Amino acid sequence: MPRLDPRMQLALQALALFPRFTRWAATRVQGGELGRGLSLRQFAVFAALRAGNRSPGEVAARLNVTPAVVTGLVDRLERRGYVRREVSIGDRRRYSLRITEAGERVCDEVQQALARQLAAQFAGASAAALAECSRALTRMEQAVAALERPPAPAPAKPARPSPARQAPAKPAREPRAAVPAKPADPRRSSARGPARKPTRRSTS
Repeated sequence: MPRLDPRMQLALQALALFPRFTRWAATRVQGGELGRGLSLRQFAVFAALRAGNRSPGEVAARLNVTPAVVTGLVDRLERRGYVRREVSIGDRRRYSLRITEAGERVCDEVQQALARQLAAQFAGASAAALAECSRALTRMEQAVAALERPPAPAPAKPARPSPARQAPAKPAREPRAAVPAKPADPRRSSARGPARKPTRRSTS
């Protein structure tokens, strides 16, 4: 079996690890009092808002769900006082989302609790190993951020100029052949006789 490229092997390990980590976090949040009865998707809304996404459409794009799903999540968070809607001044049909102080406290509590449980697993790691893991996670975060960016549009091909319609050129007419002049008939000139010079009349 051919050996995998190191980059491909790292990608496969990450793809296998991320779902397991998500399942573990979801179990810890939803299985007890840690998450205050909130779902992992609701915490994903918190994370999206903390990352700077303010409109429901931006949150939906980050969570890869429909805006209708975000509306339901926000409704439940708003009823518990964790999120509020703020109407836009320029357009009252639009609104932005904000995390309340109570929502910030819940997010910090859950994040710190999960971090403490995860940090306990690195108790025996050396400082060099921890620094190496940190560099690897930073590089992984950069890779995921690059994947989340929309692809750049392909450069537009220059339009081909349409050929100008020209009237078909008329075929050049062939020059007419010169007709040779007929030679003078000597008989006619001799019958007339020599040409007479005009005489001047006397005025006396």
